[in-house]
Amino acid sequence: MPIETKLGQFFEKGSILIGEYEFSIRKHGMLGGRWTLDDDGQELIEATKTSAFTRTFEIDAPQGRLILQAHGFTSMAFDLNGVDGTPVAKIVPDHIFTRRSTIQVIDHEIDTPTLVFSFWLVTLIWHRQHSSG
Repeated sequence: MPIETKLGQFFEKGSILIGEYEFSIRKHGMLGGRWTLDDDGQELIEATKTSAFTRTFEIDAPQGRLILQAHGFTSMAFDLNGVDGTPVAKIVPDHIFTRRSTIQVIDHEIDTPTLVFSFWLVTLIWHRQHSSG
């Protein structure tokens, strides 16, 4: 099934296309750190950036609360874990000179929209880092 993510140009919003089904991503507030994955106006998943100084999100997903965080201080890789630290997935760029990435699914119970929304959040962070030089 083809999956496509789109990062909007303004206010850090976008969309996710899974097959022929499209979800929208909204940022809540210009300065806030809260995004939702919406299906026809209904919030399905919520992500909150825990601090302006970290690359960490708390995600409220159908299967429970998850933590998405950079693997290390300077790393481009991200870990998606349960709140108890149980690994769910890893998002790793293939190398520094490409936009290609690999999503390593560890817990196959994770639903596709949550996994792809997490990837979208990572690409948002990568875009911010690239834009800031």
